[in-house]
Amino acid sequence: MIVTMEENVHSGGFGEHVAAWYADQDLDAELLQIAIPDTFVTHGSPQELYRLTGIDADSIVSKIINRTGN
Repeated sequence: MIVTMEENVHSGGFGEHVAAWYADQDLDAELLQIAIPDTFVTHGSPQELYRLTGIDADSIVSKIINRTGN
């Protein structure tokens, strides 16, 4: 599994470019894209916003564990 992580919105982000490259190369790889959702994000401290948008350490670990089934 390939995991991309970015402090950027999902649409047009690094993860989408990686997914497009794999598709162009006709490679089959499981890809987990972790990025800020394409929704309005309210104001707050960086730590609050990381947690809210799912890009804090605990959320990232949880997403990877859920995807791998471990």
